Amino acid sequence: MAPTVIYRPLVERACNTEPESSNARGEACDEIVNLINQRILRILDLVLLLSGSLTSPEREARENGTRLLGEVVIRCRPVFGEGELHTLAEFLASRLRDWPCLGPAAAACRSLLEVEFAWKEVPGPESGSGGGPRLRNESACLVLEAMAEMLRSAQSFRQEDRSALLQLLLVAVRRWSQLAARLEVPLLDAFLGAADGEKDPRCLLLAFEAVRALCEMHHAPGVDATPLRQLAGEVADWASSYFPISFNPPRNLARGPAAITRADLSSSLELALAASPFLAGGVLPLLVEKLSSTYRPAKEDSLSALRRCCPAYGADALGPHVRQIWLALRAELMAPCGHGGAAAVPLGPGGGGLRSEMDSRLALATSAASCLTALTRAAGPGVMDSMALQDACVGDLLSVIRMAGSPTHASSATSTTRADEQVLCSSMVLAAVAAAGPASLRRTHTLALIQVQSLLADSLTSTNAYSGGADQVLYGATVLAAVVDAVAAELQSTCIAGSVGGEGRRDVVAGTSAWATWLGPSAADGLAVLVEVKGVLLAGLAAVHARLHPEAGGQCDPNSAEHGTATSSDGYAAAAADVMSVDKVCPAQKAQTMNFDPNEGYGPAAAAQLRLAAVGAWGSLLRLHEASAAVAANAIGDTPAMATLQQFVLSQSELTAAAEHLCNYALAGGGAAGPQTQARMSWGRRVHAAQEATAALQMTLEVSRPRPAVAGAGISDANAERTPVVRLLVRKLAAAMASRNTSCNSTSAGGASGEVSRAAALQLATQLAQAKEPGHLLMAHGDVCGDGSGAAAFAAALLWALPPLLLKKGFGGGDEEWLQDCLNQLAACVLPALAAASGLDSASTTSTISVPQTLSPVQLALSSAAHHLVTTTLRAAVEWEAAGGCGLPFQRAVETAAFGGMVEAVSHRSSTAGETSLMAAWCAAIQQLTACCDNKRQIDLAVEAAERIATSSVRLSLPGTEATADPNDAASGWGPASDLALKASVPLACAVVAGLRVGVLETHSTQAIADSLLHLIVAAQSPRASAPGAYAAPRQVRSSCVDCALGTAAVALAATVNRWQDAHALDSWLSAAFQPELLRRISVTRVTCTAASVVDGAPAGLAAAVLEPPSAAVVRAAGWVGRALALRNHSALNSVVDALLGCLRSEPPCSSPITSTIAATAGTDTAAPRNSDAGMLAGMLTSGVSAMDVDNDGDACMDGASPVSATGILQDVEPHGNAVTAAAVAGMAAADMFGVLVAEAAAANGVSLAARAPHAVCRVLWKQRTYSLCVQALEAEYGRHTQQRRQLQDSRTALWIPLQLAVAMARLAGSAPRDMCRTDVRRLAPLLLRSIQSLCRALRSGMDYRLAEPDTELVAGALKDALAVLRDWIEGASSATSEQLRSILQDQVGELVDCVCAAAVVGADPVPGRHVQRPGAPAAVTAWPSSCSPAAGTSAFSPQALDATLAASVREEALRCCSGLVDSLPYHVLHPLRQQVLGCVVQRLDDNKRGVRQLAVQARRVWGDT
Repeated sequence: MAPTVIYRPLVERACNTEPESSNARGEACDEIVNLINQRILRILDLVLLLSGSLTSPEREARENGTRLLGEVVIRCRPVFGEGELHTLAEFLASRLRDWPCLGPAAAACRSLLEVEFAWKEVPGPESGSGGGPRLRNESACLVLEAMAEMLRSAQSFRQEDRSALLQLLLVAVRRWSQLAARLEVPLLDAFLGAADGEKDPRCLLLAFEAVRALCEMHHAPGVDATPLRQLAGEVADWASSYFPISFNPPRNLARGPAAITRADLSSSLELALAASPFLAGGVLPLLVEKLSSTYRPAKEDSLSALRRCCPAYGADALGPHVRQIWLALRAELMAPCGHGGAAAVPLGPGGGGLRSEMDSRLALATSAASCLTALTRAAGPGVMDSMALQDACVGDLLSVIRMAGSPTHASSATSTTRADEQVLCSSMVLAAVAAAGPASLRRTHTLALIQVQSLLADSLTSTNAYSGGADQVLYGATVLAAVVDAVAAELQSTCIAGSVGGEGRRDVVAGTSAWATWLGPSAADGLAVLVEVKGVLLAGLAAVHARLHPEAGGQCDPNSAEHGTATSSDGYAAAAADVMSVDKVCPAQKAQTMNFDPNEGYGPAAAAQLRLAAVGAWGSLLRLHEASAAVAANAIGDTPAMATLQQFVLSQSELTAAAEHLCNYALAGGGAAGPQTQARMSWGRRVHAAQEATAALQMTLEVSRPRPAVAGAGISDANAERTPVVRLLVRKLAAAMASRNTSCNSTSAGGASGEVSRAAALQLATQLAQAKEPGHLLMAHGDVCGDGSGAAAFAAALLWALPPLLLKKGFGGGDEEWLQDCLNQLAACVLPALAAASGLDSASTTSTISVPQTLSPVQLALSSAAHHLVTTTLRAAVEWEAAGGCGLPFQRAVETAAFGGMVEAVSHRSSTAGETSLMAAWCAAIQQLTACCDNKRQIDLAVEAAERIATSSVRLSLPGTEATADPNDAASGWGPASDLALKASVPLACAVVAGLRVGVLETHSTQAIADSLLHLIVAAQSPRASAPGAYAAPRQVRSSCVDCALGTAAVALAATVNRWQDAHALDSWLSAAFQPELLRRISVTRVTCTAASVVDGAPAGLAAAVLEPPSAAVVRAAGWVGRALALRNHSALNSVVDALLGCLRSEPPCSSPITSTIAATAGTDTAAPRNSDAGMLAGMLTSGVSAMDVDNDGDACMDGASPVSATGILQDVEPHGNAVTAAAVAGMAAADMFGVLVAEAAAANGVSLAARAPHAVCRVLWKQRTYSLCVQALEAEYGRHTQQRRQLQDSRTALWIPLQLAVAMARLAGSAPRDMCRTDVRRLAPLLLRSIQSLCRALRSGMDYRLAEPDTELVAGALKDALAVLRDWIEGASSATSEQLRSILQDQVGELVDCVCAAAVVGADPVPGRHVQRPGAPAAVTAWPSSCSPAAGTSAFSPQALDATLAASVREEALRCCSGLVDSLPYHVLHPLRQQVLGCVVQRLDDNKRGVRQLAVQARRVWGDT
């Protein structure tokens, strides 16, 4: 074999570094690696082949050869034998000394020194028995010596070479430390030479890591630490030169996986400073010095470094520096109140610089307290704690608390503020020292806390019940709560830091120093004093609550006494004594009974402060409970400390008392809707007491006793313990929600009205019932607490208590709004969170009826409660119908009035259109409740709902139904609809069907429900039978109850179709029932008006409307079934899309120019009543033109164009009053359905069909298929429209898009995923931009669109959706990777700016003379000519009832697009459009909405700089 002949060309290609040959080089290198791994080519042969490059006088050639050799060594390391490794080590060590080859050689040497390959069995001639190759010590020594030599001059090398050397040093220290120490290789000295003056952040990270590795090496057993001790000063000086870190990352290091931040450097430097106690002499003085700096980052870094260094250095190294550190920490701790630091910042509600400065000092003080805890623990017992507890700040604290009980206290606001500051700062000192360990806790109690306890007890006696005593209670409770909270935080961090997972975690935890500190043999005495503190704090809380809420005892259930809750105000003293005796504290504390007069309460201001303090104290006790339970769950054995620790856990009576107190505090003052309070014990911040109490209540529900001794008893025991708390909370909240007077929540601070109390109780119940994700401490340690079961148990009990509140018979004033709010909260917040947290909403719970579900106790309780509420509601709905079906609980007063008659319904449209009907809220809640039921209960509900739907559908289909209708409805076709409107059980039953899970119903049951729903929808919309020759008047406006019933029926039908298990049966039903019964009803031809035929009996001159158009309800039902089919990727979706397109083609001429002369030209009676159907149709369809084909598809006249003759329509057409307008309503409904087809979640009347399991069958890529189908269909429809216009030689409107088609396009794009729209931007952009133009024309004031109120909101919503897609494109175009998107927007920039400017003035009249039009822009988009104005003597038309908030959101979206264009498109493209955009933006500077004005200012600024 002659390798120099065969492989030389391959090696030459691998050494070629030309840019154009990079691929060839990589392939050649791969081939060489394969040859060596297969032993076809030896590494020594490769070295011979590279001899020319490796020995070349050209440094580039040597570098390329070494790089190739290094890559081969790294990738082939396991196959080399010891001899080959020694030869390579010797050769590469020499290459290390050749600085052009330093980087590749260092990388190869690093691979040689790695020992991970020693265990691999690699066959080879020198591996003998097949064991992996090993690098001999003498070989490694060659590399180590060469590395140390090059490290000393590393600062003269490139950054890549320095980085490679430092990485090699890390491997050498970690893998070969024993050899380096034995051979006395001066690695530390060499490192100092390499790191001196280093500035590159990437190399600094490696250098800081190297310091830690070198210190660990010299502290390892058997290694001489003399080199480190001698050079410790130099190492400390070098590291201190970078402290604090000042670093602003350059652009190449600020992003991506290799990003380096200041926090990364600071953390790495802190670890380096804490690497060895030998560094303490140089590091600690530096940190103390930096603490006195005025540069805040220096202070923060110093405190963080002290917190990390003190435990690492130990007591011996800290001893000489303890006093200096304490003085520096004391200055920071007392800085907020002006002691030992900067002047105190005045407290108060003011903001600005003073508040920011105070927040900064508080943050530093908190960090200093944490540092003091670490220092106290590290310095040893009796060192730092004695120094801190004997400081003057502790004596001042006791003096302030003592003086707070004197009559001369609070003589001025300044002295009170100063006292508050002193208490807060000194309490941080006490808490920090106490949290250092049991010994420090005992010493803190002896020197300070025992006096605080005595003063607190004195302040609650009857002889000291004047106003100043409130401050003494406030101060004492704050100090004790701060100590409890600090100890709880330490226990929690100790448990989390020690937990490593698995069964063996407790052995590891028990061996940690922090764990030994709190559970050591001598820890029991120190922990016992905290039990005493807890007892005193509990007794004080009971006494304070009795004074704040003296009426609370009378409101409690008598049975609550057995759970430890007092039933009268006189019992609170006994309750306080009982708490202390139960906890088995010292005899002196047992004797501290509190005899006070409950009638002597506190003033409003004092009560507000004490309420906040009590909430904070309960939160501290609950956190101590949780942390102690977590420690107990992970402890081993039964030690005295563990027995004492068990007493930190709150008993059942204490938890019940906590729930009662916190519930009263949460409801006081109006609850969450009440005002905030300036909390003195929170440094003057404004705090919401109700929110704080609610958070503590949520914790109360979730906390649990320690892990049960009996396996498997955890959940049941936890639920049993929560039962009294849950029962108490539900009873109090239910009483508050049922009450209409102020007795429930009146407080000494000022009573709340009954309505406010009900709202507060509802808000609190909603927040407590919302289960959260497991995240509590005990859940992380395998216990039964923190799993969200507390909230679920409360929610289940609340659901059992709701029926009497929601379905009572005697509703009164204010019940209507509360009922609506309650149902909305249940449907939107509580029930979805519960279903997800309990697991009932997951796909894993889905099973057929033949496979029973396995439910946890929480799931079972929740399912039973939800089932009870649904069945109770359905029965109540039947009773409500039997009683006449009017008013609450299923119909609002305004809805009842609107249903009184046709004319009255029309007059009340504006008052009800913008509100969610009460029945819709009921339906949403019922669907969510059904989803919370298990499969068995869902089947029971489905049977009852199916029976109700079938009965209603049959009744509507009976011919005799009309006889039961009101006689006044005989001419309006209202009979079946009114019968349906009176049935609240129909939409509720449909909501039940929509809430079922996949797989619950069998095929025959599914088909029966689908048939009933289909017949229900069709029967409700069927035309009335009329006598031969009689004129069938058009259908009028229906009430909200009818719309709700039909809407929920449509969603229920869609849900049933989607969950159909038998695909063959579904296909049969679609072809035999759905298509002939429903789909063909909306497949109508275009509505045309000719004089060819006249219906007998119709008014003279009345032209025939050939087919009656479909109703909007039928169209929406078809669209919802289309969504169900889309989720399944069913082929029948094509038919639904075609039918919806047919409705779009029937768009009426509502957008043609307004003419008021048609009626006069036709000679009709202008005095005909406006509400007369015959007169209205006659006036509309009769004209002087012999034949009038109405086929305008939503066009409006262009600039300078006069109205087209023979295409007008009567100005005063009543909305929904004729067949043409009915077709428009159906077309709008069809357009809206295109958004429903592709939306992730869609709802109608509160009932939804979400695209997620287990509530729907969702196939893969269903969105992509549906979106492509719909876009293709809409694009073809637009092409048909354009071609038709061109055939009519109407070039002015050939490119305009009809309004309904524009709505469909906007809804489709707005509902589709954003990434899908970005991918399809080339096809979608022209259609979307023209759709925006059409939507803007429809909403502009002065145009002639006759939009009904719901249609106006639909158009505005569609415009907002389209603008959101547009903004996503604009933001995406600013990315460097979106060149195609940027190019497409650049090509369409003129039309894009026109659309944005037109949308920016929607809902607001433009300012005359301040509009600039782009040359060549369609005038009808951006400027409205006089020719499009109404004729003389007529009033300008504005879109009806365009919601101001919705219109403002459209303008805001348009202005965001304006601002985003500047960052996305180049200057030369935007500059010609600058004046046009600024002219539009300036108009919005005076907008009546603040958000619009702010965005207008921003847009003017960015465009003004363009």
